[in-house]
Amino acid sequence: MLTENEGADRTFLRLSKVILSDDRDMRDLALLEVNIDVQILSTRLNQISVQKGLVYLLDDQGRIILPYSHYHQDGNERFGEARSGAFIDRNKHMVIIRPIHTVGWRVAADVPMREILAAGSALRGHVMAISAVAIAAVLLLAIYFSTYISRPVIHISQVMNQVREGDLDIRIDSSRQTGEMKTLYQSFNYMMDMIGDLIQEVYVAKIREKQSELAALQAQINPHFLYNTLDSINWMAIRYGARDIQKMVVSLATMLRYSLNNGQNLIAVQDEIKQVQSYINLQQIRFENCFESEIRIQEEMNSCIIIKLLLQPLVENAIIHGFDEGQYENGHLTITGEIESGHMVFRVMNDGHQADLEVIQRILYPAEDVKPKSYGIKNVNDRLRHQYGEEYTLQYRIQGDLTVAVIRIPLEKTGGEAYGGGNDSGGGRR
Repeated sequence: MLTENEGADRTFLRLSKVILSDDRDMRDLALLEVNIDVQILSTRLNQISVQKGLVYLLDDQGRIILPYSHYHQDGNERFGEARSGAFIDRNKHMVIIRPIHTVGWRVAADVPMREILAAGSALRGHVMAISAVAIAAVLLLAIYFSTYISRPVIHISQVMNQVREGDLDIRIDSSRQTGEMKTLYQSFNYMMDMIGDLIQEVYVAKIREKQSELAALQAQINPHFLYNTLDSINWMAIRYGARDIQKMVVSLATMLRYSLNNGQNLIAVQDEIKQVQSYINLQQIRFENCFESEIRIQEEMNSCIIIKLLLQPLVENAIIHGFDEGQYENGHLTITGEIESGHMVFRVMNDGHQADLEVIQRILYPAEDVKPKSYGIKNVNDRLRHQYGEEYTLQYRIQGDLTVAVIRIPLEKTGGEAYGGGNDSGGGRR
C-alpha cells in the first residue's frame, strides 16, 4: 500500500506491506513500512535524461507517483496497462515504458514527437554538413590525384605534339618518374632513337639510290656504244661475206638487248625465249653444231612475264656440262614450257653426260662456311625464292638418259605489251 505523508518541510511516500506467515493460516506477522523522500526520488528520476520530455513513475496500480504534481492520476488511462514497450499515443508523443520488477512499478518516458523530429532534423543537418565536408575533401583529393597522375600524360602529349611539328631530337627526362610512367617515358625515348636511326638509314639509302641512278645513267652510255660497235662489226661482216661472224654479232646484240631490258627485272616469256635462242645460236657456232636444239613453248605463255635471265643459265649449264664444250656429238637440247594448275613449268633437258644430283644440291644450297665455286644455277634458285617465295625453287632430276632442270612459277599475265624487252633500245646507229 502506498500513502502520502507530509512533514514540516518534506513530503514522503509511505510504502506499507503486511508480512504473512508461511503456514496454512497465513497469519499476519508484521507490518513493514518504508518512507520514501519525494525530493530524493524526484532527483533520481530526473537523472533519466529525455529531450524536452517527462519521466513518470507509476505504482503497481497504474497510479502516477512522480512527478509529484501528477500524484495519484490514473497512469493507465494515459499510458495503458502495458508493462513494457514503446508506442506513439494519440497526442503524438513517443512513450517508452520499462518495468521495476522488485516492486511492480513502471517508469514511463513521454517525449513529444516534434522534439524527436527536431533532434532528427538537427542530426540530419549535422550529417549533411559532415557529408558535404567529406564530399568536398574527396573532390579535392580526386582533383589532386588526377592532376598528379595526368600531369606526366599531359607532358608526354605535349612532347608528341612537338614531334608531330618536326622536332625529332626531343627526349623526356624519366629520372623523376616511377612505375608505368617511367617505363612509358623510356619507351618513348627508345622509339625516338629508333625513328632517328631509321631516318638516318632511309636518308643514306636515298643518297645511295640517287648515286645508283646516276651510275645507271652513266652506264647507259656503254651499252649504246657497244650496240653501235656491234652494228659496225655486223656491216663489215656482211661486206666481207663472213656470215658466221654476222650471225654471232646479231645473236650477241640480241642477248645484250634482252638481258639489259631497260633496267627492268621482269620480261615477257617470248622475249626471254628470244634471248635464250640467241645464246643457243652462239654456242652452236662455237661448238660447231655438236648438238641440236628444240624449243616448245605453249602459245598462251608468250604474253606472261618471267624474271629475266632465268632460263639462259640453265641452258648454259646443260651445254657446257652435258656436251663437254663441243666434245660430245649428236646431242639434243630441248626447252619446253607448259601451263599446269595455274603455274608455268619450264624444263631444260639434255641427253648428254648425266649430272651428279648431289653436287648440284651442294651448289644450290652451299654450307655457310663454304664459298661457292659456281654462281649460275645458284643465282637462279636464289632469285626464284626471293621473287615468288620459298616453295618456288630450281629442281634437277634424272629421267632415263635425260638430265632435266625444272622451274615452276606462278602464272602471271602482262595484260598486253611485253615488259620492256620487246623494244630495240640499242640496235642501229645513234
